[in-house]
Amino acid sequence: MMLLMYWWGVVSLLLVPFQNPIEEFNILPSSTLEIQGSSNVNSFTCTFDMEDISTVSVNYNSETQKFESALVQFPVASFNCGGRMINRDFRELLKERSYPKLHIRLVEIEPLAEDKVLVSLEFEIAGVKNLYKMPASFAVMKGYYSSRGHIELDIEDFGLQQPKKLLGMIVISNKIDVHFKFDFV
Repeated sequence: MMLLMYWWGVVSLLLVPFQNPIEEFNILPSSTLEIQGSSNVNSFTCTFDMEDISTVSVNYNSETQKFESALVQFPVASFNCGGRMINRDFRELLKERSYPKLHIRLVEIEPLAEDKVLVSLEFEIAGVKNLYKMPASFAVMKGYYSSRGHIELDIEDFGLQQPKKLLGMIVISNKIDVHFKFDFV
């Protein structure tokens, strides 16, 4: 009996890596990621060039119902805010020289309704990580999956300072809206 239990333990250990296989998902070009902000004068939108991301590796643990790895890295230099000066300001705000990538890690998905989920995401901006829960839509389309959502973030939660321009006459809001649409196969 002891020998049987030993072999069962060995077989269980050997099977553990195969219970949570890593899957590769291709991000489709129809996907979008936008960061929207405003100042006391104007508003702006910084759009990420999705061609800089092609695949995402995902490892889901069905026992804990959490993702062990589902990280997307967004090069800060791949955001376009519509002009050279605002692009430079955006990159300075996000401390691109020290932290060239913005990270979004999927932690958990909880079903709410047929096409609605509650998503736990960890944002890492300028080396600071924060965990957020947000509602999102999720749909199975013809030949691909699609997820959409948005969340308001406070840049001060990431240790970033509210930018001021023209001797403080133009003040950028510390609130930004992150909008995403991820289409993947």
